[in-house]
Amino acid sequence: MRTRIRRTTVAGTAVGLTLVLASPFVASANASTHGGPETGRHGWHSSSNPAEHTAKKALKAAIKAANKAFKTSVRAANTAFRNDPAVVAARAARAAVVKTSTDPALILAANQAYAAAVAAPLAARDAAVEAALATWITTVDAAFTVYDTATLSPAEAAAKATFRTSVRAAALTFKAAEKSAKVTFKAAVAPAHAQLRASVNAAMAAFMASGKTDADKATFEAAIHAARAAFAADPTVVAAKAAKHTAIQSARTAYRAAVEAARAAFFAATGHNPKHWKPVLPKIHD
Repeated sequence: MRTRIRRTTVAGTAVGLTLVLASPFVASANASTHGGPETGRHGWHSSSNPAEHTAKKALKAAIKAANKAFKTSVRAANTAFRNDPAVVAARAARAAVVKTSTDPALILAANQAYAAAVAAPLAARDAAVEAALATWITTVDAAFTVYDTATLSPAEAAAKATFRTSVRAAALTFKAAEKSAKVTFKAAVAPAHAQLRASVNAAMAAFMASGKTDADKATFEAAIHAARAAFAADPTVVAAKAAKHTAIQSARTAYRAAVEAARAAFFAATGHNPKHWKPVLPKIHD
């Protein structure tokens, strides 16, 4: 399983480490100068204030550098995992069975053997990614602290820091629950998935041994369709899908409630509404 950099929400590694930070590029439109530093004829938060421009430019540069360092570290961790001799050998051994066997028991055993063989390199990869993410968090959070301290009153800067911490905790809990639900689902449907793969292999073998006529092709396609339908209708798969959906929806509901509570707390402390703030996140997926 590879970790890839994508422009989507974060899904952390191992324990699902996640960070959400309030973006000043959106928030500054909502932040009034009430209680904040005033410089320049039009106030701090205006295009005519060079100090505001300088602070924002420094923040953007810090985030850009942190993102670049994070991506470089993740890429290195992925490369090390893919090229690890134990992983290369385990991948080849698994493929030799999974790509051709028509025995679901053998396919399931090959998948389990692969998982066991790559466990240590995978743990090392996940640890490296988490270390990179921890560094990203420290760097970016520090940059936001500098920006907020320079452009806001002490009370509002503290409130924003509290808001970021609260949303980060909520995101951490959600992503951990989401990952757990997916891992549980994958384990539950492993036998059914092995059967699906065995059926597909059998259909492919029959087609390759045929005359490859239009009728043979239609037979092959029908067999694939039947195998997929059988997988989808398997009671274990149906139950596992429902359980995964329920778990993720429940976690998402709790996350949204926690974020709303954090927004309400920020509003109560400052009189400003952070409802339109957007997340600034490292883009990773397992």
